[in-house]
Amino acid sequence: MPHKAKRVKIRAVRLLAVAALLAAAVALAAACSNERQESPASGDKAGGSHTEAAVQAGDAKEWLDKAASSFKGVDVFGIDMKLDQRLTTDGQTSELVIANEGNVSIEPLVMRQTVESTFDGQTDKLAAYLTPDGYFTQDLVTGEWSRMDESELPKIKASMSDYQIAPADQMKRLARHAAAFSATKDDEGNVVLAYEGDGAGEDARALLIDVLTVTLGGGALPEGVEDSIETETMSYRIVLDPDTARPVTVDVTADLTLEFEPGHPSKLTQTMSVRYDDWGEPFEADVPDEAKRAPEVIIPDAETMEELEKLLEE
Repeated sequence: MPHKAKRVKIRAVRLLAVAALLAAAVALAAACSNERQESPASGDKAGGSHTEAAVQAGDAKEWLDKAASSFKGVDVFGIDMKLDQRLTTDGQTSELVIANEGNVSIEPLVMRQTVESTFDGQTDKLAAYLTPDGYFTQDLVTGEWSRMDESELPKIKASMSDYQIAPADQMKRLARHAAAFSATKDDEGNVVLAYEGDGAGEDARALLIDVLTVTLGGGALPEGVEDSIETETMSYRIVLDPDTARPVTVDVTADLTLEFEPGHPSKLTQTMSVRYDDWGEPFEADVPDEAKRAPEVIIPDAETMEELEKLLEE
């Protein structure tokens, strides 16, 4: 495949990630498909930062089980998320930064967010609303509204991580791979579950793969990409409230290589963070009639993006 076509396909994947992440408020997923539990590999270090108090908090699985149970009766919360991602392929580098803040109601699923995204130097600022009536965005620079085509809604919801829309289920899945984490307490008494290593352990690799399925476009990775992943370093840190066991912050960083096209490795560096607050606090997500009448939008696939690129070059 010509070099330019490869870049277009990679760019399409990244734009799909932008669309999915705007819909999902920078989805951060660690849903693990393998239920086996193993101790960290020799190259991995299950442990917290040296700045944390050397006080053992107990078993990581015990705390994750507590976290999964802590959401009973609480399905409304505030969430701030950020992704900083740099991808280099064949000497060409693209960078994506998305930061947002908002609120979520799990049942029925309602989200209200403000999102600022910068992709290869171009910045967009949006207000976004997901309600039972649809998914709507407003350009905060021009004031213009758009609404996602109804056919795209299942795709948007599928792209969302359980950190956003089902944190209890997320904690249950993390508990299956608790062997990757150490459990300590920081100086403020918070419970810190941490992993640092090269991602070689089965549990750690499962965490990484499922993070990438969301940050690289939502859904399963393209065929062959998963097998091509070689991790240099990865850290995964979850801070839990010691009284409620609910998550306070989640931070994941990774440096790795992977191949979208065989023989053309890409260097990926990414940092993701999640912050929770306002548990149980109701919020308004009223969508104006102007938004409901706005033009419909469809998420472009890779082939469509390639055709658009050709048109722009003419």
